[in-house]
Amino acid sequence: MAIEQCGEALCGRIVGVDRAPGEPMPTDVHGASECGLTIITNERPIGHGDWLGEVTDPRTGKSYRAKLRLDRLGNLQLRGFVAAPLFGRTQTWRRYAGLITPDCGLE
Repeated sequence: MAIEQCGEALCGRIVGVDRAPGEPMPTDVHGASECGLTIITNERPIGHGDWLGEVTDPRTGKSYRAKLRLDRLGNLQLRGFVAAPLFGRTQTWRRYAGLITPDCGLE
């Protein structure tokens, strides 16, 4: 995932996918490659290091509210939810230190 400035907000796109040699790139709900797909959009600061925007599940196409923050170790905490953060799930995303191939492979 690459998080970058998109106008006045932050967005995130898939830049690497862990898959076995010869395994095809996963596709989204429309059959398009997940490589390069923007799934985090419109993240804007809400204070105390938190950002609020949206995340889309590429497998279903469903979008959810998303709260982002960096923890003290530099990991991205992404909490996706429907109505309020209380009704959601948090994922921890860690920085990848290896190489990423042009076809979104991880080395």
